[in-house]
Amino acid sequence: MQEDIAAGKALSNVPLPSWVFEGPVAEKGGVHTNEGSWSPASKTFVPRSSLSVYEKQVFRAPLAGETVADPKTCGKTLFETEAVRAWVDNRPGEDDVLIVSFKSNMNTIGPSVIDGLTQAIKLAEKDYKVLVVWQPTSLKLGAPGGPFSAGAKLEEAMPVFMMGGAKGIEPFVKKFQQGMLRVKYANVPVVSALSGIALGGGCELVLHSAKRVAHIESYIGLVEVGVGLVPAGGGLKEAATQVGATNDLLKFMQKSFENAAMAKVSALALDARAMGYLKPSDTIVFNVFELLDVAKKEARALAAAGYRPPLRARRCRWRAARRSRPSRRRS
Repeated sequence: MQEDIAAGKALSNVPLPSWVFEGPVAEKGGVHTNEGSWSPASKTFVPRSSLSVYEKQVFRAPLAGETVADPKTCGKTLFETEAVRAWVDNRPGEDDVLIVSFKSNMNTIGPSVIDGLTQAIKLAEKDYKVLVVWQPTSLKLGAPGGPFSAGAKLEEAMPVFMMGGAKGIEPFVKKFQQGMLRVKYANVPVVSALSGIALGGGCELVLHSAKRVAHIESYIGLVEVGVGLVPAGGGLKEAATQVGATNDLLKFMQKSFENAAMAKVSALALDARAMGYLKPSDTIVFNVFELLDVAKKEARALAAAGYRPPLRARRCRWRAARRSRPSRRRS
């Protein structure tokens, strides 16, 4: 700033105060430190506010010069693979929620991520009451929530497809489908805490979760058609199962299938709710720094209310509805 003032590039030519260049600020190397921020009035470093509203921020917004916990490594790690990390917030009273975070590029979902997610669900069913899927990123980027998931890890499926064609990737597709069903029918509620993009397979993970807590800037959609594919992780199935028994299936399924056919992505979380990717009962958070805390509380609420996974349907509802109708015979 001083260089800009001296060069005449600043909006004002008023010099910076002397305490910027000398005394405790100069000795500490900046206005913000781990002890607090410099207050010229009191001539001390004042700690951050301790108002209760900030307790909802598991990771607070960092200030330049302040050392903060890294969301990718903080807490207590329960197990970690090359693809996922399962951990708990080890602050007093906060270690009752199991959190799983992906480690792949853009949090894409491949076989190793499915295996790690399945392992986390087993651990949650054994020792915990809930599981939260939350993706951290470096706080240097300005926010703790990165992209939720850019979708299936296509680079792992492409070599298999080139060698064996469509049949070659059937094991990958089946594994993905079984992984999503494992999320849906887990004996503990799986809550997705999402921000940023949740596309393709990431959207399907969101749809199969027991509940969704979304940052207002969440961009959700089944975009596989845009790269010449059809959603195969159960997203279209979830749209169909919402229909129920009705005489006009197309009327109720048309919007969801149009969204997928046109690879539409929600503009915001409110738009995702209108598109059917978020339910009216899902929670939308306006402060991304509060996303993880709210997700943990929503997960605890589901468990406290006696959460039970949905029953597995033995046959499609529309078939049951058709069979229940009287047959029409020509006279």
